[in-house]
Parts: sequence; C-alpha cells; structure tokens
Amino acid sequence: MALLTETLWEKPDFAPLKPFLKGKYYALSKWPNFGFSKCNPVFVQVCAYLGRSYLSKKDILSVVDINEQLLDYFLNTANLLGILEVKNSSEGSKNETPSPVDRFTRKLKQLFRFNAS
Repeated sequence: MALLTETLWEKPDFAPLKPFLKGKYYALSKWPNFGFSKCNPVFVQVCAYLGRSYLSKKDILSVVDINEQLLDYFLNTANLLGILEVKNSSEGSKNETPSPVDRFTRKLKQLFRFNAS
C-alpha cells in the first residue's frame, strides 16, 4: 500500500500555483519522500536545484526542462507536504544552519585548537 506522500507525486492535476506562493523564491527544507511512486523524473532535478539555493519560478524554468504547469504542481505539492521554504527575495543563504560537514570540521578545529587566522 502506497503512502499519501508517495501518491501525491504520481498524478499531477495541473492546478495553478497557489496565490500566496506566486512571485516568491523557493527552496526545499528536505528531500521529498518519493517512495516507490512513479513520479516524473524531472521532479528529481527540481529537488536537486532547490536543495542548494533559493530560486524563483523563472530561474527553475531556465535550468530544468519542465513546463510551467508541472512546476506549479511540484511547488504546490511540496508546500502541502511542508517541505517548501518560501522567501520574498533570493538574498541570504539557503543553508542558514551549517551543513554536517561544516559542523564536523568546526568540532575538529575546536578539538585540536586550530585557528586559521
């Protein structure tokens, strides 16, 4: 039996982008659970870009071969699942919290009292 989070990705309904999401910049807070669903492979590409930085809808359309209706479906679904981060501008880093590698490196530097001055 498939989970709801998996089946949402399988059958796009091509509803327009929700009004409160229009004209914003988007990123993903975590990777979606595609599970064993038959999701569109282009969704994986969109996730890869949105996992790195905030992008506008125009930016996504320029780097990923996806039509606008399918992108609207992706953004609406990601928002419904609570994994879409939305900002009014692209300023600022996507990862405001340090990555696991950065945290590990910082701990090593503290452990060995290493200061790169």
